[in-house]
Amino acid sequence: MTGYGHGEATAACGSVTVEISSVNGKRFDFRLDCDRTYSFLEPMILEAVRKKIERGSLTCRTRITPAESNNSKFRLIDNECAARYAREIKSLATLLELSDDVGVSTITGLPGVIKPKTPSLPDKQVWNVFSKALNTALNSLVRMRTAEGIRLANDLSKRLALLQRWTNEIERLSQKAAVRHVKKLQTRIAELGMDGAYDKEKFYREIVLLADRSDISEEITRISSHITHSLSELNSGKPAGRTLEFISQELLREINTIGSKSQDKGISERVIKSKSEIERIREQIANVE
Repeated sequence: MTGYGHGEATAACGSVTVEISSVNGKRFDFRLDCDRTYSFLEPMILEAVRKKIERGSLTCRTRITPAESNNSKFRLIDNECAARYAREIKSLATLLELSDDVGVSTITGLPGVIKPKTPSLPDKQVWNVFSKALNTALNSLVRMRTAEGIRLANDLSKRLALLQRWTNEIERLSQKAAVRHVKKLQTRIAELGMDGAYDKEKFYREIVLLADRSDISEEITRISSHITHSLSELNSGKPAGRTLEFISQELLREINTIGSKSQDKGISERVIKSKSEIERIREQIANVE
């Protein structure tokens, strides 16, 4: 499920900004974009997020700024970087037979030689203020995902109702399929002029066996049960994505079994429609928490 949350918090020690975004994902995937100075926060952030989010690919971006009184930035010289620049410049001067008139002021102006450094906040203080911003961002994210979840649940409910309609029609057609098959065979026998040339007792025995092999009452019952279970999960108010994903697989298996058993044209048409609807349901379920 998709969503976005933003949170800010300020204390005497400094301020924190947290942004969390999520996109669809079958599993829980979390990525933290945070200054390495505060990498110790990651386990606590992950624990807080896992309490509210079960599925999705999430990215958390943070910005931590110490208070002005503690924020006296100073410059840090990277001696190793400066030495590499000096060696390369001298090598280039020798290669091109130029005079080496590069001074310290030139080297210190090159990228990466001088870096600003900001003192970090104490661990306990930074988490106290960070957790406030994180909770605000998470609550905002959850609200957005919940709104999307309601829309998805409404859409899935309509699709499940349509699937139940096809199932009911398949059941109605299956009750008359055996009779239609018998009449079709009798008509064919009459057309071939074989009315008195076949064993009627054996004929009807084969018809009974065929009807038994093509019986789909169990599959119909299971499909209806799966649909009822799915609707119950959607209305439970709890994360249902993984459960619905499993149920959709079972729905597809049952409808495929019906398709393999039935030789009725009307049933086959509705099996195709049902399979198409189940595929749409499975696509939507990938977005469900």
